[in-house]
Order: sequence, then structure tokens, then C-alpha cells
Amino acid sequence: MRGAARFHEYGDPEVLVIEEVPIPTPGAGDVLVTVRAAGVNPVEWKIRRGAREVPLPAGLGSDVAGVVDAVGAWVTEVSAGDEVFGVSTTPSYAEYALAKPSQLACKPATVPWAMRRGAPMTYRRDSCRALVPLHPTHTDAHRLLALHMRTRPNERSSP
Repeated sequence: MRGAARFHEYGDPEVLVIEEVPIPTPGAGDVLVTVRAAGVNPVEWKIRRGAREVPLPAGLGSDVAGVVDAVGAWVTEVSAGDEVFGVSTTPSYAEYALAKPSQLACKPATVPWAMRRGAPMTYRRDSCRALVPLHPTHTDAHRLLALHMRTRPNERSSP
């Protein structure tokens, strides 16, 4: 079992509760990530408030940074123990989340965990160790990350 932030009714942040839920099992093509940081996006608090209906109870979050705990069959891009960030396929406001390897990148050692949680919306994964801006308008985000990572677009960084 693992802890996860979930809500059973729409409302203010007080509707979020920490509950014990089963640890997700990675299927073929999935990666299980032990969450170290999760990003909070405006769409998530709007969902929690009821702007878009979702089946309840529900969890939130898709930006994730953490350590690969396990991989499913056919996953060769990352391995257990890799420090990664990206977009999860299960809620990331939890101790564990599932992700597709194509949506993860290795976390550069020079970047703190908390800084990684917002990067998935700005960067895509070309290989496990290459970061590429998704869109030219994200140059400010790239400059901030490049300053802390000491890398440039398309430059490989250490895992």
C-alpha cells in the first residue's frame, strides 16, 4: 500500500485527503516511479474545484520527478535506480506513479528534485540523457534550467 492525495467531493484544498491505495503494477511498456516531487498545475486545482467532472474518488497530478522503482516488459530506455522526471499516466500526488518511458528523461545530477517537477511541460525526451525544448516560446524556462544544469539544448547531461 502507498499514500496518495485524493478527493471524494469537489471543493477547496481541504477536500484532499491522504489515503492508502495499492502500489500500481507496471505492465508491459510501463515504468513505476517512486515520487520525489510532483508539480501542481492550474488545471488540477480547477478539476478539484469541479470545473471538469471526473469519476470520484480521484487523484491529481501528472508532472513527476523521482526514482525508477521497476520497469515492465519491453522497457529498455530506463532502469531501476535511474533518477527521472516527466509526465505520469497515473496521479503523481502519490508515493508511486506509473509513466511511459517515452515521457521520461533522466534527471541531471546538478538540478534539485523540486526544480524538476515543473519541467515536463517544457521539455521532451530525445534519449534518456538529452533534453530538448518542446517549443521556441519556452526559452525562458530553458534558460533557467540550463543555468542550473550547465547544459544547452541537445547537449547530453549526466544521468
